[in-house]
Amino acid sequence: MGDLSDITVCVECGGRVALKDHGGRRKWYRGAEVSYPRGLLIPTCETCGAEWVDGALNDALGESFEQQRAAKLQAKTG
Repeated sequence: MGDLSDITVCVECGGRVALKDHGGRRKWYRGAEVSYPRGLLIPTCETCGAEWVDGALNDALGESFEQQRAAKLQAKTG
């Protein structure tokens, strides 16, 4: 697959795929509630919500989520 910015049609539903900032959206990651970082654009279907995440984007999300999880664990344990 090429660059994710090249994806314009969702293979799941045929809807339009556009870059979307999910900043602030929360999810559970390894037992901690974390937020998507602001400004990180994720190709997302406007119809079904499917997200198209490649290796580099997955790494950036994982790094952010892991930092947040570690900070919460540190705050909890003092």
